[in-house]
Amino acid sequence: DFLFDVGANEGQFVKELRYYGFKHKVISFEPLIEAHKRLTINSKDDSNWKIYKRVAIGNKNSQNTINVSKNSVSSSILEINKEHTDNAPDSKFISQQSIEEKRLEDIFNELDIKEKNLFLKIDTQGYEDQVLEGAEKILKNFKGILIEVSLTELYKEQKNWLDIVKKIESYGFKIWSIDRGFTNKSNGKTLQADLVFFRNN
Repeated sequence: DFLFDVGANEGQFVKELRYYGFKHKVISFEPLIEAHKRLTINSKDDSNWKIYKRVAIGNKNSQNTINVSKNSVSSSILEINKEHTDNAPDSKFISQQSIEEKRLEDIFNELDIKEKNLFLKIDTQGYEDQVLEGAEKILKNFKGILIEVSLTELYKEQKNWLDIVKKIESYGFKIWSIDRGFTNKSNGKTLQADLVFFRNN
């Protein structure tokens, strides 16, 4: 009954949830200037959808820089690898923006959350492990996690997806579903996948 939408871009994920009938509370986080503006506009008529100030979620509270891709959705704090741009030319970086980075556990403690069934969605283009590091103290509060992982290194120095799975499982979660995402155009190899985890208790 309360969704944390980390890496919201313009709110595509939440709009899809609304289409399928999810009516409960959402808080979205997005660091890009233009995407955050569009996100704010897209949520303005939805009283259960709150937009946090423009911020990147990670493992520290500091200033950082994000690389902005032509298609916006592939933007990342990390550098992009050639396999990514070869298969999605619009993912190439065209500029950079200065951003604030905050740990999710610090934001969580700012919020007055009374709901008990919390769900965490993470889509941060290679920065997923840093998001988890900054949320370790609060992961026990969530019943489920949806996380996009790269099955090959699409961004430089990103954490291996199997290590991310092991980390999430170490907090009592088990994989519930796996959905293929971004694929190699020439050979059909899956490059990214969406993993959903739920806790047993």
